[in-house]
Amino acid sequence: MTNQGPSLQLDAPDTANPHLQLRPTETVVAHYRPKFALFLQKSISLAILTTIGFGFIPGLELSFVQRIGLAIFLVIVFMIVFEEWRGWLDRRSDQWTLTSQRLLLTSTREIEEVSWLNLQDIAQVRVWMWWALRLRGTDGRVTVMQFVGPVGHIRKELTAAITSNKGNTHG
Repeated sequence: MTNQGPSLQLDAPDTANPHLQLRPTETVVAHYRPKFALFLQKSISLAILTTIGFGFIPGLELSFVQRIGLAIFLVIVFMIVFEEWRGWLDRRSDQWTLTSQRLLLTSTREIEEVSWLNLQDIAQVRVWMWWALRLRGTDGRVTVMQFVGPVGHIRKELTAAITSNKGNTHG
């Protein structure tokens, strides 16, 4: 298989293991799964910040308690209308597998295929708040690992794997 750039690639399922197909020279380093607690922390934090921010908007002819009540109502409407909870439903089945050569994403919401990034094609790993990692490819594309944690530890593992993979020509 040739190196096809940093975009997520798709492997056809292996008949022995329909979710994960490792190369002969590849070893598993770690597995990462989304955590509901991180999703909940993100949602509650955004709701609280929105509520506090809305409560201090000047010029509204409402009492502070009415502003807070209206803000809470708007946050609930936002979560329902924009389906904030779908973020968890879409991500909960993800399994990220870090190997010596690639970062693989297996998810039951996909048609039993595995998406992957070559480690050599990851240019940057950045923490996004406390609930996600943003992986920037050498071509500028971004892949986000949402609701995994602890993000600082995972970033260190990914960075170490990328550094040790530099110069390898696995494709």
